[in-house]
Amino acid sequence: MASLSILDIEELAEGCDIEAKQASGRDGQGELPKSFFESYSAMANTYGGVIFLGIEEKPKGKFSTTGIAVPDRVLKTLWDGLNNHQRISINLLTNKMVEVIEVQSKQIIRVEVPRARRSQRPVYVGHYTRRNF
Repeated sequence: MASLSILDIEELAEGCDIEAKQASGRDGQGELPKSFFESYSAMANTYGGVIFLGIEEKPKGKFSTTGIAVPDRVLKTLWDGLNNHQRISINLLTNKMVEVIEVQSKQIIRVEVPRARRSQRPVYVGHYTRRNF
């Protein structure tokens, strides 16, 4: 498990290549946010980026580590969704691109989303059938 310092988190700036999502879920144990696949799709269709799960964006662009109590639960939902073509058109991730890291004794998940190759675009959420024109 890799680790980041609180200074690393404080220097983050959410933009087109970095997203932070709380991911604590209703029960506080961890849940993949519903907006994860929209962010994944947007990053894959542009220049790629990094999604941090377990980090909340506070007002004025500040970030706070909320952590994920049961990261394995979130990881299972993540991989199940990525490998379900009814959920997302293509899985671009490898195991090396998804890692649980520790910040302030809390576990977060770092997801590195690569840019999709031209032949893989568009990456889209939900079921879609390509038609020959």
